[in-house]
Amino acid sequence: MHFAKLLEIIQLQRHDFLNHLQVISGFQQLNKPDRIQEYIKQVSVEVAEMSKTTRFKMPEVTAAVLAGFYEASKHEFKIALTVNSTLGDCEVPGSVAGSVLESVFNCFFANMSSPATGERCLKIKFAEYENEYSISFISHDFCINDQEAFRKSFEPANELLNEYGGQLNIIFSRGIPEIILGFPRKTTGSDYKRPV
Repeated sequence: MHFAKLLEIIQLQRHDFLNHLQVISGFQQLNKPDRIQEYIKQVSVEVAEMSKTTRFKMPEVTAAVLAGFYEASKHEFKIALTVNSTLGDCEVPGSVAGSVLESVFNCFFANMSSPATGERCLKIKFAEYENEYSISFISHDFCINDQEAFRKSFEPANELLNEYGGQLNIIFSRGIPEIILGFPRKTTGSDYKRPV
């Protein structure tokens, strides 16, 4: 990740923090303590979601996912993050894993149609299996018209992962794509296959 992007993320977090203080101050001036409590709960949920990124053993992955939160907010998406893995024994180097994740976020949002109304959500799940780690991206608020062009946009990330024994797959179900990244583990075991 480039330092300029990291600085943008820090500036956005600072702006969000100041905005939250202004909203709370506004509710206080209007003498609306119930709204203050409701708003604090909402902000706490958002902060808790982002704090899940600290569980990864690869700082580059943490940085890439934080950058993904930043990109999502620019496109009016929420991220629902499930972290069931730290990527602790990942065969793919951290710099490569971070680059692949950043590329996936960029491709996802570059292929997105114009903003729709209402809250939209991108679900990202980090999981681990005996021989590999898996990261999946899916949004039911995102539909692709040109599936082939969408697939091609992910080829550079897939090629980079292939160099380290990983893979990127895209599965379409009723026009909705699920992007699945497979990262091999350093430890070897039996011929276990990841459940589909």
